[in-house]
Amino acid sequence: MGTMPDSREMTPSCHATISMGNRPTCTRPLPTSSARIVGESGWFRTRKAITARHSNSTPTSRTQMRVAGPAATPFASSSRSGSSVAKSPTPRAMHPVTVNHVVRVMTPRCLRHGGRSMTSPGHRARGAVRYARAMTGQLFPALLRYWRQRRGLSQLELSLETDVSARHISYLESNRARPGEEMVLRLLSVLGAPLRAQNQALVAAGYEPRFAEPALEALAPEIDAAIAQMMRQHEPFPLVALSLDGTLVRSNEAATRVFSAFLAEPQAMPATPDMFSLLFDPRLLRPFVVDWETLARGMTFRLHRERLLTGDARLNDTLERVLAYPGVPKAWRQPDFSQDPQPLVRVELAREGLRVAFLVTVTVFSAPQQVTLDELRIESCFPLDDQTREVCLQLARR
Repeated sequence: MGTMPDSREMTPSCHATISMGNRPTCTRPLPTSSARIVGESGWFRTRKAITARHSNSTPTSRTQMRVAGPAATPFASSSRSGSSVAKSPTPRAMHPVTVNHVVRVMTPRCLRHGGRSMTSPGHRARGAVRYARAMTGQLFPALLRYWRQRRGLSQLELSLETDVSARHISYLESNRARPGEEMVLRLLSVLGAPLRAQNQALVAAGYEPRFAEPALEALAPEIDAAIAQMMRQHEPFPLVALSLDGTLVRSNEAATRVFSAFLAEPQAMPATPDMFSLLFDPRLLRPFVVDWETLARGMTFRLHRERLLTGDARLNDTLERVLAYPGVPKAWRQPDFSQDPQPLVRVELAREGLRVAFLVTVTVFSAPQQVTLDELRIESCFPLDDQTREVCLQLARR
């Protein structure tokens, strides 16, 4: 039992019986192209089969090796220090089975790469980078396809608009080509994507954002001074600065005076007010808005258009919140494209003999090269009659 059998006794079937020190002996089938070795760390698949060659015959493709005890094993696995070649005598008819034949690298084949273990920290880091690049490569094609389909353009139509071949656009959308930074900006600009979406596309393509996104308080001093001057010069009439989702980011004193006079429950004013809550919340301006349904309907469809044009996720939340207010018809859940967007909005408020009527205009910054300014809306209220003018002047004298 302690020596190898003669080659003439070998059968086509192949088994390896290997002792593991104090563990019971186990028998496993030995495949033709590989062998399994049990040790302290488990079963490992070798890259080459354990084959024994007869000195006077052709190499056999299937062998049977019977090993009864630790002294006769061609390698020892009972020690945690690793494998070693056994020193027991081997028949001259068989070549000795060495560690080189059995285990070239003691890692599973599925975890080998370039002779290094894929479980090492360095390889895990490189794998994470490759995975991130693969995910990044998939994100830009999806964004490009999304904005092209949102604008209703085919690849050929987009190629004519951007002076880029339709084949290259097809390669970009199928992730067979990587766009340059200027190519990303050219495509997204022609598609009319807002600056925030262009920043997202640049990051998806593996570049740094091009357009800054500072807080309104951190804008350039000259821009901040220009906004402040607009607010002062518009007194005693309301003027507010809104973000894309309608959040009130800045207002002049006249806006505070006039709108506070028409609040149903002043204590219900949220800490961060927005124009949609002021208009739709029954505890705020809504009870005193003349022809509320017409104004609210126009504001809702304006929100629909902004959401479809920009694709901003914040507008989805705002729209859901607006549609959840009581008294909002279910028909408003779908955009109405039969109505043209109105550049001017008429707002009339009336409460116990106090009445004001304003024409509201919206001002935006052209080519600001900043996300914050690109999304900023300046809404100015101009009096429609002398009565409104007089009310605003009286409120300013208090």
